[in-house]
Amino acid sequence: MMLKLMLLKEVKGLGEAGEVVRVKSGYARNFLLPRRLAAPVSADAERQAEAHKRRRAGEVAKQKEAAKAQIDALNNMSVSVEARAQEDSSLYGSVTSGMIADAIVKEGVAVEEKHIHLEEPIKALGIYDVTVRLFEGVEAKVKLYVVEPPPPAGS
Repeated sequence: MMLKLMLLKEVKGLGEAGEVVRVKSGYARNFLLPRRLAAPVSADAERQAEAHKRRRAGEVAKQKEAAKAQIDALNNMSVSVEARAQEDSSLYGSVTSGMIADAIVKEGVAVEEKHIHLEEPIKALGIYDVTVRLFEGVEAKVKLYVVEPPPPAGS
């Protein structure tokens, strides 16, 4: 038996908040309803969902504006990461998105590791363009210099 429910929150693989979906009764009874992810379709549930949509749209707009403000700083930024390399300039490991995020944070712009998108692993010394995606449709390119650390003092 299928039930018609309105989602109160986003459910991965099912839909966004405010959508009316048809699900099997067991899924509704055992998962969606006890977790307050959905409610039977009613006028009250529709009002709740609409209010949630408006709140969420406002939050998303604020996040997007904040991300756009950071993009200007990121587009003109260049950072360097030190990594040990062999004689042929290949690294002993690779430069991770966490290392890049730390370098950007040291320059004064708050980004998280999940915002750094690498096309392929960085495994050699050189200059790279790294994509920083702060929000869907809002991204910047940061110039990354992968350099060898200076030799220890006294060598």
